[in-house]
Amino acid sequence: MAEAGREDLGGELILAALRGEREAARELIRAGADLGAADERAGGSALHWAAFWGQWRIARDLVEAGAPELARELLAREESARLGREAGEGGGRGRRGRRV
Repeated sequence: MAEAGREDLGGELILAALRGEREAARELIRAGADLGAADERAGGSALHWAAFWGQWRIARDLVEAGAPELARELLAREESARLGREAGEGGGRGRRGRRV
């Protein structure tokens, strides 16, 4: 991997998380990528994007590496939303838990 600043590596880490490239993400974490770097357009960190796209192994790697607290809160929200969506996919129930 070419020499780059922590912020540059943070941008690469965000892309790896978006693409689901776990080995690349792990290598960037080991190289000292900025775990709190945010996407310039949407403001999401690597942890946010990993959670948003369901890349749970990458998200766990980021948390274990010490991702910032705000990013951890975003992960918790995304995981909660995912679980809610999954629960709503089956069982034939509407938004308020009533049979449809």
